Amino acid sequence: MHYPNTSDDTRLGGYRGGFADNNLSAAKAGTKRPAWEAVERLALSGAVNSIVAYAPDRIHRQPHEMLAFIKRVRDAGNPLKLHFVTSSDADFNSIDGRVMAGIGSILGGAETERMTQRIRDKKKTHAEDGRWNGGRVPIGYMAIPNDEAVTGFGGKLRLVPHPVAGPEVVRVIDDYLSGESLMKCLKRFREVTGEQREYTSFKVSLASPSIAGLRMHLSQEVRGNRRTNELVTTPSLLENEAGFHPGTWEPLISEKKWRAFRDKLINTSDRKRGKRPTLSLLGGMVFCMNCGGPMGYDGIKYKVDGDPESGIHRYPNYRCSDSNHGCGKMRIGAVKLEEFIVDEFVKMLNRVVPDEQLQRINDNAAEIVALETRIQKVTDDLLRAYKDLRDDVITTDVYNAVRATDEATKKRLQDELSDLRLSNVDFENLMSLNEVFNGLSVSKKNARLRIVIDRIAVRKAPPMVGIKNILNPHRLKVVWRVNGGLTETWGSLTSAGTPLLVSRDPLA
Repeated sequence: MHYPNTSDDTRLGGYRGGFADNNLSAAKAGTKRPAWEAVERLALSGAVNSIVAYAPDRIHRQPHEMLAFIKRVRDAGNPLKLHFVTSSDADFNSIDGRVMAGIGSILGGAETERMTQRIRDKKKTHAEDGRWNGGRVPIGYMAIPNDEAVTGFGGKLRLVPHPVAGPEVVRVIDDYLSGESLMKCLKRFREVTGEQREYTSFKVSLASPSIAGLRMHLSQEVRGNRRTNELVTTPSLLENEAGFHPGTWEPLISEKKWRAFRDKLINTSDRKRGKRPTLSLLGGMVFCMNCGGPMGYDGIKYKVDGDPESGIHRYPNYRCSDSNHGCGKMRIGAVKLEEFIVDEFVKMLNRVVPDEQLQRINDNAAEIVALETRIQKVTDDLLRAYKDLRDDVITTDVYNAVRATDEATKKRLQDELSDLRLSNVDFENLMSLNEVFNGLSVSKKNARLRIVIDRIAVRKAPPMVGIKNILNPHRLKVVWRVNGGLTETWGSLTSAGTPLLVSRDPLA
């Protein structure tokens, strides 16, 4: 680049500098190229009047980007001339120069498209030939020097079954299809092979068709920007969209067995991992009235960790912690609080919650079960239709018609199920008066308390004169879910007769 108003004799003195964006191509629109952006700023500010590049496509390969650049230069009103090694110069001050710059970018864009298509065609040809694409070695295999590489077929390495991991992969597939958990299979695989694979990596590797001696190919339109692990673990994606070709390596298992394994592992495994059970009875329900933050549970702590006989160092409590964005100024004993809330819970169930409300809850639970059963039946029908298509029992048109109908039905049922759950609690967390509350786990007790308790707010209150180790109920504001709404109570519900729901602060 050159400074403006410099003659040929002083051109060297007007040299601004060289700019290069290494490993950053102009082929993809919107790519951030810091060096080129610096050059453009100099041109727009009038600091330079000439830019030298090897070819027009080194500036822009997308026609719309070149046209936008030309417009910015013209709007700035600064003279600019582009000098190229491989083509004619382009003077932005003339119509012909601007046309030449635009044509150069169009030709560059066309070459980019041709190059992209050549790469895609080459990848597809490699897949059809069954050639390994390189990269990470599939599970159960090892890469060794390829003797055939000298003949022009294949790369420098080829795949052969690993003497230890290969048979173990076959054993994992057989055991999993026989009903053993994948985690148990992984633990044994680690012990036998010494490979310390993570669960997700293990699952993705086994779901890949490489272990069946198949080379997979997905079009760029289907692949998009998704990673291989996402593609492999997406239910039915490979079956519906991928092309499979016999690989040049020895399969560990048959294609039929791999498809059966994948059907069980990926296509029909839609179970969601549940939340970790809470360790405290009131976990997630107790809040600090001072700052509004949640109060976490601190369990009992012994003087010697894990030794009850050493004596108690700290009794269990709920506290507002500054490490959890709270004020750190509120604490309440867990044992007395939990006893009080359970007692109030029983009173509320027996005297406040109408029988018809509990009946409606139970009716909704039955309807939820029925909807889930129907959804599972539709899912099974769709899977059965896919297997019939794979076995040439039905045609593609028939399968597509069945699939469209079943997916529409499944979506409608799922919407009904979602609406029902929004208006009620999950059927697994319901509690009738006939259940034995004390016989449940802490986590299940917590779930049942949440049916009628929205939150428990704790504040500081004057001590109860002459009484120690007794919970002051005036410290608590319990928000109950009653008759479709929320009702606040301060202190305790009356223990006899019709309960009195106190909605005002007794200490106010």
